[in-house]
This record gives sequence, C-alpha cells and structure tokens, in this order.
Amino acid sequence: STKLTSSDRILLLRIVRAMTVMVVILISLGAAGVHMTAIAVTGGAMGLGIGVGLQKIGANVISGIMLLISKPIRQGDVITFERSFGGISWGWVTQMGLNYVQVATRNGSLLLIPNEVFMTQKIENLTYDDNLVRLIIPFGISYESDLSKAKELALSAGTSIDRILKNPEPKCLVTAYGDSTVNLELRVWINDPKNGIANVTDVVLMAVWDSFHANEIDIAFPQRDLHIKSAVPFTILKDSAQPVAKDPRENITN
Repeated sequence: STKLTSSDRILLLRIVRAMTVMVVILISLGAAGVHMTAIAVTGGAMGLGIGVGLQKIGANVISGIMLLISKPIRQGDVITFERSFGGISWGWVTQMGLNYVQVATRNGSLLLIPNEVFMTQKIENLTYDDNLVRLIIPFGISYESDLSKAKELALSAGTSIDRILKNPEPKCLVTAYGDSTVNLELRVWINDPKNGIANVTDVVLMAVWDSFHANEIDIAFPQRDLHIKSAVPFTILKDSAQPVAKDPRENITN
C-alpha cells in the first residue's frame, strides 16, 4: 500500500511474523499432545525468568515497538544526538529494527544504536516535517570596518553557494558588540542535510573571507589595549660611605 510509511510496514511485518511464530508453536505443541494448561504454566515461568534476565533486551524491544507506533523518527530521517557516539553527533536512519536503529554517518560508518536510547535521550529530527535545515554561521569584524558593507558582502557570499537556498532567503544579523569585534551571524537554509552540514559552513566562511579581504573589511581577533599610568619616581642611594642596611628596601629613599 502506498499509504503506508516505512515504519508502518516494519510494524506490520513484525506483528504478523510474531503472531505466525506463536500460532505455529501452539499448533505444534497441541499436535504433540502437550496440554494447554501445561503450556500456560510453563510459558509464564519461562516468561518471568526471561524478563528478569533480559531486561535490557526487553526494554529495547518495547522501545522499538513504541518508535514504530509513535514515529518520532522514520527511515531516511536526519537526526542529531544529545550525546555523541564515538565523536559522531549526527547521521540519517537507514533501518529500524526491534533491538536497534541503524544510523549511517558521513564518516562511512554505520552506528547501531539501541532503541532505548531514542526513548531516554534528547534526539533532534532535522527532517521530521521537511528537509529544510537552517545553518547559523557566526563571525566578527573590527569596529573600524563598514558594518553595512560587511553585511551586504556576507549575504552576497552566502547566496553564491549552490547548496544554499534563495527561498527562504539568507539573513545577516548583528548579534552583539563584543570586546574586540562586532559579532554577526549569517543564517542560511539548505534542503539536503544528508550531503553534509559542516562542509557548507566551510564553503560559506571561505567565501566571506575572500570577499572581506577583497573589500578591505577586517576580520578582527581578540586584542587588549594596555594603559600604563606614570610611575612615582624614586632614587636609590649609591653612596659607598652609607652603611649597608640589613633590609635592602631601607636604601630606597622615595
């Protein structure tokens, strides 16, 4: 059915498979002459033992069923993690199972994340409604630079990148007057986060760098102005006839 999502198909597949296995087992035991009461008692005892010994697996299975029903993530979604896995903080879902979710990364690796993580951690779904993702790229210029010109150049550099969308249009905002810089943010939109996010930031910053240098806009760096007040003059006596004091500071007259 074209009306079913990938999560719906996976959920139906799991339910039908589990019911089929259960029916086959019950029919086989009944055909072997095993009484249903014995099956119920034995199954209850085994279920209790399995539940105690396999709590983590049970939690992952229940979490997997909840993920398939509530659909906070779906196959193909691009997600970010509150706590990174081996230094990797984002990827896209390639497969959802009862025990773990497969997440592909830009490093070429495949993360197998237990389903329980998605129920206990904060997970951000970047493509839940659509594929639009806004990137916020901060930078700073010196106080001597032309602020209006810098904003125009930054917007021009942003719109020159192919992956950056013209609609919604990019924005360049002044965010604060810092200690050494005027802080700005270039806010741009992309619709293909699977192709990478950091590489877009890199290309934009390089374009801004080249444009600023070509138009005499200084990208400031932290600096301090040190003002030294006039020191109080003092004289050190050098008269050899003067007795030497135990404390050298007694020779300072002023």
